[in-house]
Amino acid sequence: MSEDVTSLAPLTTEYAATIAEWLQGAQGRETLRLLGNILPPDFTTNEIIERKRTEETLADANKIAWIILFDDEPVGIAEVDIKATNEIQAPHFAYFIGDINNRGNGIGTATLFLLLEELRGSGYTQAFGRAISENLASKKVMQKAGFTKQGEEYTDKDGLVWKNFVFDL
Repeated sequence: MSEDVTSLAPLTTEYAATIAEWLQGAQGRETLRLLGNILPPDFTTNEIIERKRTEETLADANKIAWIILFDDEPVGIAEVDIKATNEIQAPHFAYFIGDINNRGNGIGTATLFLLLEELRGSGYTQAFGRAISENLASKKVMQKAGFTKQGEEYTDKDGLVWKNFVFDL
């Protein structure tokens, strides 16, 4: 497990090129798909697009975003949204390990624990997460961290099947 070498730093636009690199090609499209994004087959991104997307995230008063660091190197993004949606209560989180070489070694679990600490420190009493039904890794991380399933699976407007989870802080 990687709790002692995984940390969160505020997300800034300086990471745009790294984020674009993570999301390139088939592996990047698969990462985004497992996060619930419907993409055209010819999806591409670049530093300019990711800088704009990062600026939009940072300007959203309902979101708090971090870069995930492993041994002080950027490996992913974590985000908390403090506004509920029709599908999920708030605060809810999302994260991804963009550097595929760092998947499967506990960084996701360590990141989730860091996000829970942030929420606990901000006075929240519950945290919510969700995963598309086929994203077994995300569901496993949430259950390993102590999240429990919430309600039944549901299908969103894009036809994706999701499962929600809740954690009592």
